[in-house]
Amino acid sequence: MTLLAPPPGAVETAVQGEPFWLLPQRVAWWPGARTMLAADLHWGKGETFRAHGIPVPHAAFEEDFARLADVCADLGAERLLVLGDLIHHGTGLTPDLIAQIAAWRPRLPERMVLVKGNHDRHGNGELFERWGIDVVPEPYAEGPFAFCHHPDLATDGFVWAGHVHPAVRVNLGGAWTRFPCFVVEKRRALLPAFGSFTGAHTLKPKPSARYFAVANGQVVALSR
Repeated sequence: MTLLAPPPGAVETAVQGEPFWLLPQRVAWWPGARTMLAADLHWGKGETFRAHGIPVPHAAFEEDFARLADVCADLGAERLLVLGDLIHHGTGLTPDLIAQIAAWRPRLPERMVLVKGNHDRHGNGELFERWGIDVVPEPYAEGPFAFCHHPDLATDGFVWAGHVHPAVRVNLGGAWTRFPCFVVEKRRALLPAFGSFTGAHTLKPKPSARYFAVANGQVVALSR
């Protein structure tokens, strides 16, 4: 599938002369490379919490996986590039979850690359190989871009990163509400955490940055 314009609810922005679509599914689409960018999926976080006696709904992972698979299929993604923290912790990697991901893996693009984040140390090469995932260190350079997990990594190129789980506060009719967001600055861009059970860090707005809130099924460019 080839779309010439962003789907409803998405916003297009140019980065280093390349168009990127910021999507309400909390991913970014790089049409020139047929690549979907996602960060901070934290697979197994629910299982980790349940292992410590904290009740968490089982449906969160299934819904997240379906959301990712659907948006990749809808746009015809040929590659999924994960900017770190694909998994959460070793205690959450239960045999059932590992097998479930392996069974569902064909629903995602054939090529899947993980830029290793701090949480991904709990995985291992055999596990990622079973899931059909290529693991690379940060920065992962391609064209004018450096794809990282940590946004402050010293590197050449424009940095795309995760790790922060950015959110922004918006005044809606006198009530302040927090939304996950994309952040685009002069030399870097931050993706919102993809996982629905990840939490968020509210940022103090910078005049030099652009913020795109994810709210009610759409991405909204916020005025400065």
